[in-house]
Amino acid sequence: MQEKFVYHVIEVKFKLGLMQGKLSDNLSNTLNSMGQQGWELVSIVPKAETYGATASKICVFKRKI
Repeated sequence: MQEKFVYHVIEVKFKLGLMQGKLSDNLSNTLNSMGQQGWELVSIVPKAETYGATASKICVFKRKI
């Protein structure tokens, strides 16, 4: 039998000007929370904002039905 999945897409906002390449606490907390609920991160896509700055990321998760 083939596995079946359900998908969930969310937008995670974070502060600009992150120093030394560290992820914001908001993004880390969201990823950890989703993982605890059984969701697996499939992809993160930066959302382009005005002048090309990235103030949020689109996160795609999946889990087995």
